Amino acid sequence: MVDKYYVVDAGLRNTRNFLAPFIGMRYHLQDYRGSEREPKNGKELFNYKHTSLRNVIERTFGAWKSRLRILRQGMNNYECDMQVKIVIACAVLHIFLREHQSSDGIFNENENDDMVVDETDELLAQGNNIASSSRSSYSKM
Repeated sequence: MVDKYYVVDAGLRNTRNFLAPFIGMRYHLQDYRGSEREPKNGKELFNYKHTSLRNVIERTFGAWKSRLRILRQGMNNYECDMQVKIVIACAVLHIFLREHQSSDGIFNENENDDMVVDETDELLAQGNNIASSSRSSYSKM
């Protein structure tokens, strides 16, 4: 069986299969911008890689939410196993659209590694189920 790991924020502890950042160390991508601000030890390097991965995840969900109404409306009314299936279906749709629609503006605009998602705004939007503006004909999916 393959172990699964969940990338979590500092609100959760590092426990089996949960990867949280080191507390008390630099974390946000902006903290590492510039040549003199590179990670100085293993914990900072882990935090840098962790925040980079979380940023990619946030950008991916941002693109999905721009396109798929079910993610904008929130999934609190669904059981956990159904939520997992919905996310997997979104990933499949994402892959299909990327392969068959290479000039997709929504995904292209969210692919930039230099784009930093403001996690505070994103968490507030998720908590309030605020829909991002719809920019695609697929938004009715």
